[in-house]
Amino acid sequence: MKKSTVLTGALAGLIGISGAIYADDGKKAKPAKTERKSLGDRVKAMQRETQMELKLASAHLRGAARNALRPLKPRWKFGREGEGSLTMGPGKIPILRVKGTPEEMGFQQGKLLRKEIYVLLKIYIPAFLGKDYKKAKKDAAAFWPFIAEHHQKELKALAAGSKMPLDEILLGHTFADQYRAWACSCVTATGKATASKKTAFFGRNLDFIDMGFLHRFSVMTIYEPKGGQRVVSLGFPGMIGVISGMNESGLSAAVMVVHSSTGVKAGTPFGLLFREILEKKTKVEEVGERLSQSDITVTNNLMVCDSRGKARVYELFPGVKGSADPRKACAVPRVPGKNGLLYSTNHFNAEARKERRLSVVYLSSQQRLSTLKKVVKEGKEVTLETVKESLEKTAPKTANVQSMVFLPAKKEIHVAFGPKPAAKRPFVRVPASVLFPKRDN
Repeated sequence: MKKSTVLTGALAGLIGISGAIYADDGKKAKPAKTERKSLGDRVKAMQRETQMELKLASAHLRGAARNALRPLKPRWKFGREGEGSLTMGPGKIPILRVKGTPEEMGFQQGKLLRKEIYVLLKIYIPAFLGKDYKKAKKDAAAFWPFIAEHHQKELKALAAGSKMPLDEILLGHTFADQYRAWACSCVTATGKATASKKTAFFGRNLDFIDMGFLHRFSVMTIYEPKGGQRVVSLGFPGMIGVISGMNESGLSAAVMVVHSSTGVKAGTPFGLLFREILEKKTKVEEVGERLSQSDITVTNNLMVCDSRGKARVYELFPGVKGSADPRKACAVPRVPGKNGLLYSTNHFNAEARKERRLSVVYLSSQQRLSTLKKVVKEGKEVTLETVKESLEKTAPKTANVQSMVFLPAKKEIHVAFGPKPAAKRPFVRVPASVLFPKRDN
């Protein structure tokens, strides 16, 4: 049996491919209408995406083999460092709280999570990248000029606190831009779709290459910058960016990488861009304005929902800043339908950006989107439990490392961290009083 066949099978199992893809009416989904391409262009695009997916499967197998020899677990050292602290939160969720200047917050995280950062930077990422490790570390330098100055300071302090080289810290914030390996799902129910007609529910599955141990290193980080807006990030040690998070205004965000043949462009690493947005913005419209003027690195979907119950999906593309042409613009918005529902996975759905692709990840993305629409559907009153059910039914068994539901109006999050699939575990309510306690005067 060919190696590529084995890897493709491993990838299909990893992200949960099964059966045909169906639309809402129960009929087989039709391919999206796209701009006609030559046969040669289609073959080249398929080859590029196939290579990316084979790397993804190889990364999983390498890491899983390494973990089988010696299972890796975090050694949380609960305590304080300056104004920062690492504590055990509700449901035994590790909560890192960092406070102060960028330098202080970076050093606090580095010192408190030093051992866990070592595992992810010295074991997880090298296993993930394999023979591409040295090239990826070299290429990461191109992203540095696009990083906000206060985040550069925080990264340098993180390196000092963790005693890790800055170039490896930077790689930890750019490898997901360079090598995409996501299979995430999001759904938002707003307005008349919900039972209360006022409370919006924003569900999110984070599906990523786990290698048998990444889920154990999940951590909730609360940033309390001096004089700035507080931000909660659900992520991993050594990561100051945001892939899933909420700020103290209730604005919530979650990213879903769009797997395509489009390459990576030097720009602001998306996790750091989304952190910056949550630091400064409060409304979904403001998010769109910022994204349209941003140096986007890769194709992404970003779902956002604010405390007013307004929601958007911004389909991101490394395009032309400020362009109004949806084929070239950095950010194209999608809004909830009249039913108040909005869905997103790992492919574009805006009319100008739809593209059918022959890939395992694309089939998985279509399938998960169909499942979301069958569970959280029009005419059915959506509750918190409905959203949790949709996350459970779309969670890949071996890749769903984190699952969560944001309640932006209440400024609370219901969280489930692995073992996989995380969405089948009990969700833990983390209220606003824990996330955003009253500030000391």
